Amino acid sequence: MLNRYNQTHHLHILGAEMGIRSMKRYIIFMVTLCMPLVGALSDPLVSACRSVVDGEAEKFVCQLRSTSGKDLNNVSIEEEDGTDLGFTLRSYNWSNDKTALYFLVQTSGVTEKQLERFSLYLSRAAYPVGKQAMGMATAGTTFQQVAGLGAYRPKLESAAAKIATMKPVEGDTVVLRSLSDSIAKLANHKADRKAVFVLTDPNPNANRVDETSLINQALNVNVAIYFVVQGQSDGEPSALLSNISKKTSGGIYTITGLSKNELLAVASRAPERIESGVVLSTDATELPDNPTLKISASVPGEGTLTTSPIEMERQTAQSWLNSQKLFGDNLFVTLAALILSSGLVLLGLSYVSKYRGAQNADNQSKTAGGAEEGDDETRILTQNWSAGQETSAVAWLDLVGSGDSPLALAPGSIRIGRSRDNDVQLTNRSVHRHHAILQVADDATVSIQDLGTKNGVFVNGSRCNECALCVDDVIELGEVKLRLASKPS
Repeated sequence: MLNRYNQTHHLHILGAEMGIRSMKRYIIFMVTLCMPLVGALSDPLVSACRSVVDGEAEKFVCQLRSTSGKDLNNVSIEEEDGTDLGFTLRSYNWSNDKTALYFLVQTSGVTEKQLERFSLYLSRAAYPVGKQAMGMATAGTTFQQVAGLGAYRPKLESAAAKIATMKPVEGDTVVLRSLSDSIAKLANHKADRKAVFVLTDPNPNANRVDETSLINQALNVNVAIYFVVQGQSDGEPSALLSNISKKTSGGIYTITGLSKNELLAVASRAPERIESGVVLSTDATELPDNPTLKISASVPGEGTLTTSPIEMERQTAQSWLNSQKLFGDNLFVTLAALILSSGLVLLGLSYVSKYRGAQNADNQSKTAGGAEEGDDETRILTQNWSAGQETSAVAWLDLVGSGDSPLALAPGSIRIGRSRDNDVQLTNRSVHRHHAILQVADDATVSIQDLGTKNGVFVNGSRCNECALCVDDVIELGEVKLRLASKPS
């Protein structure tokens, strides 16, 4: 479970101060907030299960669908030893359940006809109803969000219509690289089902695409990836597209050669791919602390499908207290061990503080190319990224207090974060690996989007998820302050 060590450490202290009863209530509260989904996301039968605690009761709630989107019949759930469990079942429905869909459109390396077909598809697919949240972005040589996740229908319709009138961008497309940005948009969105639909050529440019990292990123936040392929001819989608869609429990749908009515019919059913199936709930109160479950269902034309074993963890207070037997039944011994370990932690912190100055000196002696992500001194390591862009720059970014020349910003999408794969890398621990995206338009309009970070993006002291920027606005990413500057004299 995520942050298991930190939660356990805090709970021990609470137990000593508040007593077992107060600690028990605290455990239930924290688990309800922090329990992640546990899923088997690469099977024909896709499951994602969560523990839900309500007072003394606990249940496992599982999202269940087939990758084909077909109906599920004869659903059953059992323990590893074959014991059948009772459950309740209801169909997943956009009117009751939350779905988040993000559409990513390739605009480089395609023809005007392909863009027209993409626009036609989007006019029908990007049409939110009920509790659906949808967003849209284009990927030419840069990633450009054109409608934020949760945008109103007129905004989505306008964005889709503009794609039909666009001229294809010259240069290699970044549509596959931009998948990471699209997944990040969905990562922290509160939804029961999430998916990215990529409208693309059958064989888009795959330079600098880390397939394994991309798949893991999608699996970690339960995002399915679907490819909607429109080619100039009847070419087969690349093996890379097939592998990504298969391993994220998505799919590939070719719209090349379809009539207008056929294309619109396919687009109308797009959300059904992720919104199919059922929501299953089973009482977990009498189950072991770490049960392993299997779910089965029959699918028309596919027979009976079974998930891979789903390893769950009971989250009731009693379950947590039982696990403390590893420390022994003697409370005094347990508390003594905790005091000792706390002392060791304090000694360690003292050691780190004592030698931090020396480590900072070592960090400062490194070159920009060899700097570590954890450097304490805040620097922009990718100033060379803007070299030669001064003539095409329409905006400038200044690291407040650094005394360095402002960073030239040409039109496009600029990723900012602590990781080296960003366009602008900031060496400060309070900055997330992938923190924000600056969108710079040809008319010098600049906006910034938070990539779902904990530390957030603040503009002039106010937190924002997505907002327009003006000259002299101060942007805070963690402890780092950036200023949108005017043209250098």
